[in-house]
Amino acid sequence: MTEQTLINPTEYYENDEYLSNSALSNFVEFDIYGNPTYNLSQFLNPTRPSSSAIVIWQLCDKILTEGFILDSEYGPTLDKAGMQEQLDFMGVEYKKTDTNPVLRNLLAKNGYVFKKELGKDERTAIETIIDRANNFQYDMKTSFREFISECDCQKICVSEEWGMKGKFDFLNRSRWLISDLKTTGNMERTMKELTYKWQPNIYHKYVRQLAIYQQLYYLESGERFDVELIFIDYKGKHRIVKIWQRALDKAMEQIDRDIEMLKKMYSGDLPFTPVLDIDEATVDAIDSGKIQVQEVVTEEAKDSGPDYLTTF
Repeated sequence: MTEQTLINPTEYYENDEYLSNSALSNFVEFDIYGNPTYNLSQFLNPTRPSSSAIVIWQLCDKILTEGFILDSEYGPTLDKAGMQEQLDFMGVEYKKTDTNPVLRNLLAKNGYVFKKELGKDERTAIETIIDRANNFQYDMKTSFREFISECDCQKICVSEEWGMKGKFDFLNRSRWLISDLKTTGNMERTMKELTYKWQPNIYHKYVRQLAIYQQLYYLESGERFDVELIFIDYKGKHRIVKIWQRALDKAMEQIDRDIEMLKKMYSGDLPFTPVLDIDEATVDAIDSGKIQVQEVVTEEAKDSGPDYLTTF
């Protein structure tokens, strides 16, 4: 059993004493054969996701789980024409040659309250995702909104003995189920990454995340809940993907190995930077001049579509 030590989202994100799935994902990557590559430098200095992805993920979470009203804090991005329109509405005189700072100052002086700005693309994505969430059936008898009402939302779970933490979007005790919401700008690509030959890809960060969540709740409660991913994309499509136990168990085996490797590198038992060398077979291949010794790398086609895939 574990003690609840992090009681709110702010404390959860600021705490670095416990390891999270997103932090572990910064430490390890896998090739197509499932071989891990560890990077302690990336773990200590993680690359942050794009601001658009973060905004969409955070606001959708708040709207669906906390009853947050988007327009209470966020307004449109005000360009020059937008500020002029607002001044016209307020009956405030201005010059057409006034610069943006002058226009903003006029608005502020006349009582206009500036809200956090939200870009058109981000707002459209959020509104589409929320509209879909409000209007699809979770199962034959339950709407998704009704399902949410059954759940403890944003459940924080911490394991002292394991040193891991997690924050579940939806914990449904009546269904023995942990659900995590994912928003994405490209459902097809996400599904291809999540599966391999119609089976769960146990190296995918989302599958690993669910394995960690299931184990965290088991350590806290002694109960092993089923787990699933709920995807909604910016086009208004949704998909619910349940991951079963064999895949979770195999994912957990690799997670345990990764955590042990992290501990060894963090403690200095292994070098901070991995050292690469060639073996005898590669020496022979190089000397022969007839065996492939380099990977054939081709430039991938660029995806021009927007991608609001969240990875938290």
